[in-house]
Amino acid sequence: SPTKLSSSQAGSLESSSLTSSLSLGPDLPHCQCCISYEARLKRLSCGHLYCDPCCDQIVNLAFEDIEGLSDYPCPMCKSIRQLGGLG
Repeated sequence: SPTKLSSSQAGSLESSSLTSSLSLGPDLPHCQCCISYEARLKRLSCGHLYCDPCCDQIVNLAFEDIEGLSDYPCPMCKSIRQLGGLG
C-alpha cells in the first residue's frame, strides 16, 4: 500500500519540488538579450523571446542602420522579421 504523508511532510515535499523547478533557470522563459526573467516577454515568429525594452532597442537600432526600414533581423538567428511581427 502507498505510504501516506503527513500534511507537514507533503508541504515540505511541495516546497522542495517548487525550489527544484525554480533552480532550473535556463529552462524558464527569459529575454534572450538581457536575460530578464521578470519582464513581459514578446515572442518573435522565429521563436526567440525578448522583453519590451529590448524589442524597442532592436527595432530602433535597425532603423538607425537603414533608412525607411520595414523589417529587422532577430539578434539571435538573424532571420528577418516584419515590423509588427512581435507577438
